[in-house]
Amino acid sequence: MKLQLLVFGFAAMTSANAAIVINATEVGGTVVFSGSGDLDLTGTGAPFVGFSGAPGAITPNIGAYSTDLGGAGFSPLDSYNVISSTGAFGAGVANVAGVPTGDSFGVSTIAIGVPQGYTSFIPLSFTTTFGGTFASLGIVPGNYVYNLPSDSVTLNIVATAVPEPSMYIAIAGALGLGLMILRRRKQAKAE
Repeated sequence: MKLQLLVFGFAAMTSANAAIVINATEVGGTVVFSGSGDLDLTGTGAPFVGFSGAPGAITPNIGAYSTDLGGAGFSPLDSYNVISSTGAFGAGVANVAGVPTGDSFGVSTIAIGVPQGYTSFIPLSFTTTFGGTFASLGIVPGNYVYNLPSDSVTLNIVATAVPEPSMYIAIAGALGLGLMILRRRKQAKAE
C-alpha cells in the first residue's frame, strides 16, 4: 500500500511540475521574453508541421510568440493543437526582429511548437529580446495560458513600475533622516 502511494505520488508530482513558463519584461528600451520548463505531451496525438518558428517573432494580435535558432529561421517545429487559450496578448502585429538564444519554441492560440523529435519532460530554455516597449510592440501586460490535454504554457507579461520623481524625493528624505538619526546617536555616545 505504501509503495502504491509512493508511486502514485511521484507520478502526480512529475506531471504537476511539467509546464513551460514564459516571462516577458521591459528592460531599458527592450522587451525580453524568457522561458523554461518542460511539457507533458500525453494525449496530444501525433505532431504536425504547421508551426514554423521565426528567428525571434511576436504577433500579439493572434497571441503568438516564437524563437528559433534553426539558422535561416522559419524552420518547422513539431506542432500540437492547443485545446484552449486566453487569447491574444495585445493589438500589435507581427514583429520578426527579435534576437533569440536557447531552444526553438513557439506558442499561439492554435498550436504549441517544440523542437522536432521532442519527447515529454525534456527541459527547454529560451530567451528572445525585442527592441521597443510593451506599448510600441502592442503588448498588453497580463497572464495568458495555452492548454494542451495534459499540460500548459503560461505567458506572464509583467509591467514593471517606474518610480515617479516624487518617489525619489521621498527616498532621499528617508535616507537623510536615517543619517541624521545615526549621527545624533554617535554624538550622544561620545558625550
